[in-house]
Amino acid sequence: MGLLSPRLPTTGGPAPGRPRAPAANRQELIANILLSGAGGSVADQGARLSNIARILLGCIRCVNGAGALFAPRFLLRSLGADPVANPAALYAFRMFGVRTLIIGIQLLFGQGEVQREALRTAPIIHATDIAAAVLAGLPARGTRTAALISIVNTVLALIAQPRSDT
Repeated sequence: MGLLSPRLPTTGGPAPGRPRAPAANRQELIANILLSGAGGSVADQGARLSNIARILLGCIRCVNGAGALFAPRFLLRSLGADPVANPAALYAFRMFGVRTLIIGIQLLFGQGEVQREALRTAPIIHATDIAAAVLAGLPARGTRTAALISIVNTVLALIAQPRSDT
């Protein structure tokens, strides 16, 4: 028997002898966990959904910002651009990587007005990122990828907006 024998517990899977839940049930379970809270009111669920969107957006921004700052050649190639033929793109990626990373950190760890300002400006930043992706002159695949990331970020930024109790 190998290390991952059915009788030995493994991380990330069901307990030995228990079947794995179908994907649809896992997704429903995850959605229920994320949307359930101490209170079950619509306002509580809305606030919880806003918080989840803020955290997801912050994580995406940190990953993309760190990538643009520390591995711009890799990201440029993944978008179909040649960093050797266009070295100025490395500067632009690093410049926007710093911006993206800082705003991601503000979304995740900022308190009070710092976080509110990051949330307030997020939709316009991401909406303009969509336009920038379309106008960047990347190959079609790179344009689609960059625009899709910006669209997802825009939707998350809109969902993450704080809800008014009035």
